Amino acid sequence: MLNDKLYLALLGAIVFTLLTCNVSAATVKKIHVVTEYFQSYQFENKKGELSGFAVEVVERLFDMTEYEAVIDVLPWSRAYKIASEQENTMIFSIAFTASRRENFKWVGILSQDPLSVWGLKKKFPGNGLTLENLKQHPFVAIRGTNPDDVITELGFSHVVRVASQEQMLGMLFKNRADFFVSGNQVMMFRAKALGYRFSDFSSVYQFENLSSKLGIAFNINSEPKIITSFREAFLELEASGELSLIKQKWNVKY
Repeated sequence: MLNDKLYLALLGAIVFTLLTCNVSAATVKKIHVVTEYFQSYQFENKKGELSGFAVEVVERLFDMTEYEAVIDVLPWSRAYKIASEQENTMIFSIAFTASRRENFKWVGILSQDPLSVWGLKKKFPGNGLTLENLKQHPFVAIRGTNPDDVITELGFSHVVRVASQEQMLGMLFKNRADFFVSGNQVMMFRAKALGYRFSDFSSVYQFENLSSKLGIAFNINSEPKIITSFREAFLELEASGELSLIKQKWNVKY
């Protein structure tokens, strides 16, 4: 009789544990995450998996919170539109700019890459140009990006806007533009990824106190609880030194 009671008690405990686990699994909240392919930050590796510096940081944040990521890799304009319109949507790696500051809920800044003006070294080997000199030259920018905002705010008027990195660099080699603006390290990653030699380009002007701050953000109308959870997790990554270790792993210097 005692053995029967013990058996029933153990069976009840097992059933309760299984039910509890199922309820917990069912209540894990899924978060829609949008991003684009961007050298070293988020890219498809040889196994066909999404990988990179920013991807690893985002994965760690989800490990540290009670949420599950559902990630879509999209063209940037579409990813940005979805994150702007759909609550509880995360976006990375998004440039933190004055115009975007109040339009998103920011989790944290992944990196701060100094911004420079870049041209082809065979045409512009030195860096003696001033800002006023540069305004006389044709520029190319990827539409809606941080560099596009920078040159617009500084009053550059000879600007052709394109949709992709390939088009942007192609404009220089086709002599349809002289310069573009890019973060210094991003430029190294970009040249390598697109099959160019980094040595073919030269930095002709570096902006003072201007950098490309790439971060993680949520739609402005996202639930406060979600924002708080991810902000606290990001601060923990920074304070523990883990964020610095991830940067070192991916050779992100800024």
